[in-house]
Amino acid sequence: MATGDSLREAIFVGLMIVLICIGAFGVIQMHTEPIVPIEPFESAIGIPWRLLVATYLFFVLSGLCIIASLSEVFGIKKFTAIADEALILSLVTVVVGLTVIALDLERVERGAYATLGHVNAGSVMFWMIMFYIIEVVLLIIEMWFHFRNRLLKQCEERGLRGIFAKIVTLRFLRLKFLEDERLNHEIAVVMGFATLFTAIIAYSNLGALFAANYLPAWHGPLLPILFVVTAVVTGSSLSIITTVASDWVRGDVLKRYESLQALKFLLGFALIVQAFFVGWKMLITAYPTAGELASKAMAAYITGKFAFNFWIIEVGIGMLIPLLLLVSPAGKSISGILLAAILAITGIIFSRIDLVLGGQVVKLISGVNVGNTPIHPFEVMTAIGAGALVVLLYYVLYKLLPVEVEHEA
Repeated sequence: MATGDSLREAIFVGLMIVLICIGAFGVIQMHTEPIVPIEPFESAIGIPWRLLVATYLFFVLSGLCIIASLSEVFGIKKFTAIADEALILSLVTVVVGLTVIALDLERVERGAYATLGHVNAGSVMFWMIMFYIIEVVLLIIEMWFHFRNRLLKQCEERGLRGIFAKIVTLRFLRLKFLEDERLNHEIAVVMGFATLFTAIIAYSNLGALFAANYLPAWHGPLLPILFVVTAVVTGSSLSIITTVASDWVRGDVLKRYESLQALKFLLGFALIVQAFFVGWKMLITAYPTAGELASKAMAAYITGKFAFNFWIIEVGIGMLIPLLLLVSPAGKSISGILLAAILAITGIIFSRIDLVLGGQVVKLISGVNVGNTPIHPFEVMTAIGAGALVVLLYYVLYKLLPVEVEHEA
């Protein structure tokens, strides 16, 4: 590798580590005596859901295992070239998302007890945690079989990659039956289906956690389905961004053009479905017969505090402009597809924040309107650190695993 490339990588890794440390400082401050009060009004009555819950939603609803399954499970060849990266990023985003929500707990050490020591089968939140934990386990197993054939060959390499391959493949156990390439592939397909099925349940169950709430902006049967649809939007957008970025670093942005075109159509379709679901949910909730509380909740999005975020960023930047880009001649170029993906993911980020904060505008905690409270700097620091952690972990796994990008649809 050239000296210049090594220097750029060192700067990149150093920057990510700095951002992660900033996020860690924010977490420590929120769980100790902070130099800046988190929220003076918080009390034993409850703690509002805010930026860290929105960050959690963004990461665990990445939808990347759905994108990977299109090749792994359903055998759609045009998605084969991006399956490796989708699997890696899927695992990283879910793990970091679960870490963020764990760190958001007032008493972090009680998390294991609430999950394992005090099982409440009637709790939607309990099942949400269980399904995501199961998804992580299945995803790790799927990745183990997915990469195993190539990892066995990587064992012959010298250096860190070779050592990593020997450890991960458990080659020292001499499991001869697992050196059958066809068997590994078949098991990966079965595990991929199990992961996909569990992930969709986890996405919709997370939506049910909000939908079962009394708050009108969340309540209703549409939210679980909307979470699955927006997960596809997120997964398609992230896959486009990571594919273009990876190929740009390699110096060949046209390497996976056909895969990008397939992702473009998937993103466009998901955006159309998302627009219909959002439109009907807003209309039904804001309908006069829905009640005064529902009208007040929707007013926050239509004409109130979150109106700019909703109309300009979520609808305009996040849905309409990306759709126009994808159907226009610009959608045939990589730059046009990349811009559409960036705009779509921007809309998704704000939709997660607006859902969490805007959904609580009619809720009072200690006499204070939760939806009108500002996001604290420590929450912003933690969210930035979580994003940097995702990037760094993806980078490390990308370097260690035998990611294959030579094949094209």
